[in-house]
Amino acid sequence: MARRSRLRTRGEKRWWFLMFFLLFFVGIGAALWLIHIYQPNLLEAFQNGTFLTDYEQPEFTDVRGTVYDRNYKELGVSYERVSIYANIREITDLQKVAEELAVVLGESEKTIHDRLNGNTLRLWLARDISQQQEELIRELGLPGVSFHKEYVRYYPYKESGAHFIGFVENNGGLSGIEYLLDQLRIRYRLKRRKINDLERIAEGRPGTDGDHLVLTLDLKIQKALDRFLENSGPIAANGQMGILVMEATTGAIVGYAQRPSFDPNNFHTFSPVVFNDIFDSTIVVPEPFRLFLRDISLIQNEADGRTDPLPWSVAAEKRDRAVSLQLWETLGALTDGPYDFINRRNREQAAVRVFSGQNNPLFDTVPSLMAPLQLVTAITRAVNGGKGVTPRGGDRYIVRDNQAEYLLEDLKPSLKENILKKGVSAEVRALFSSMGQDAILGSSTLTGESVSCVVGDTNRYIRHRVALSLVPADKPDLVIMMVSNEPDYRTGGRNTLDLTFAMDKLIPPVAALQQVMKNLADMVRPKVREEKNFQTGRNGVGLPAKNNDIPSLVITRMPDLTGMSLRKSFRLLRDAGVEIVFKGSGRIVSHKPKAGAALVSGSTVRLLLEPDLVDFVDGREGGHSEKKD
Repeated sequence: MARRSRLRTRGEKRWWFLMFFLLFFVGIGAALWLIHIYQPNLLEAFQNGTFLTDYEQPEFTDVRGTVYDRNYKELGVSYERVSIYANIREITDLQKVAEELAVVLGESEKTIHDRLNGNTLRLWLARDISQQQEELIRELGLPGVSFHKEYVRYYPYKESGAHFIGFVENNGGLSGIEYLLDQLRIRYRLKRRKINDLERIAEGRPGTDGDHLVLTLDLKIQKALDRFLENSGPIAANGQMGILVMEATTGAIVGYAQRPSFDPNNFHTFSPVVFNDIFDSTIVVPEPFRLFLRDISLIQNEADGRTDPLPWSVAAEKRDRAVSLQLWETLGALTDGPYDFINRRNREQAAVRVFSGQNNPLFDTVPSLMAPLQLVTAITRAVNGGKGVTPRGGDRYIVRDNQAEYLLEDLKPSLKENILKKGVSAEVRALFSSMGQDAILGSSTLTGESVSCVVGDTNRYIRHRVALSLVPADKPDLVIMMVSNEPDYRTGGRNTLDLTFAMDKLIPPVAALQQVMKNLADMVRPKVREEKNFQTGRNGVGLPAKNNDIPSLVITRMPDLTGMSLRKSFRLLRDAGVEIVFKGSGRIVSHKPKAGAALVSGSTVRLLLEPDLVDFVDGREGGHSEKKD
């Protein structure tokens, strides 16, 4: 028995010995992988044999890089603050120190003397002194008087864009773009000797050396949004209002304004409620937007090659719900970004549920709860040709050395193309124009209201008003979203601002600043205002036209479109050179001009659509329309 025990003991020792070596090599492999990912320069130096001679472990500098708008206006800067403090035990002559400091600091001798005679052994004497004061005090060489240096973050435009830019504490970004800057600082720890390996992107750029972040935000557009919110009337207690301006094809945020806002220079003095971002707070999606999303699902479902689209009831019954959910995931309606200007660490968001009476079986799988950022992402992806954009604030991360700039990282992500089926985006844009209201500069605005129930010890109801504009509607360059939240219990004193009218006032200055006019050339119409030689859009506003760009008129006959789908009617009218305006969804029940009438290129054809009647008790059709296609 003893012999068998010794054999068993030796076997166990060999097993532990093998496990030790296995874990040892696994640990080495994991360490090398981490070094390869996070410290490639360290691995390179080791491989080249320069680990002990040429390579130095990079360290963070205490100076935080500057945050710029896209035109290099400083939005967040760090400056050195020098303060002086006294160590009472080291001061031999309190009266002399008080006399000398009183002259330099411009304070009374008695005030400083009383402060030094207090019960504190170490105390601040002056904060943020000037460079001249620092030099004079150093020359005095007062015993017991010491200097303290620190870098302080300063935001010159204060409340403007505060939710977007964020703020800093202890040299660490707590929210907004400042949090993104922290991630970039961790990612890039390059030595100056490596700077020549980077792409040089600018020369003669004045400013502080170091690593800096350039945003997509445009300060001019931001100020225009701030002024607009200031002049939009009073906001209800506990209410919010915000405006977002985004490039449709890139997701770049060029304007991001909210009321009420806060001063990030003194963020400690504000209530935590003010920090809530209206665009990142869950709301009940207004019904017009849910209808629009539902119809996107139908158009996507019909784009599989069938020439005979199904009515909503049949299509919804035949579609796999998993396919619909996948569409919402693709459009970004179910995902939280990631948005580089949103920091969700330690974020607590109140539970929100749909107010009773807002559920409608027509919406099927359409999400009922979304944040405005999710909503604007989904609609933008649907209308921009199927590009998988995500709202973003970072444009590029740079390093400046001796007035030369080098690119550390281009923050523009590579976009997925054609996330929707071919031709879907064009029909979705036409659908948006039909559901929305014609606005200035050929844009279209969709608006809606909803009520959310915020669950808590005492349920609260919040009314949301949302407006979204495509500028221009035919080929969007900008997407503008306006959101207003206010307590629903208020029976009076509400902000009565008409969001559609407000959009008409806001679009022109924003479009001019964004230079969106270059894209309006795609909206030319054959008809020309002879007195000014302008081509007009739906609202009579357009661009000067060249005579040789005016297409010749084509005259045909209006076909009978009654009972047809919108998709087939578009195909029939495609070569007629007409502008199509439609309202509703489903099948065509009437149109102007009538069948057989002369159809002149450049004229407008108006279509009225209605859905098939559906009995939702048992899911069967309760009516039908004539189907010609």
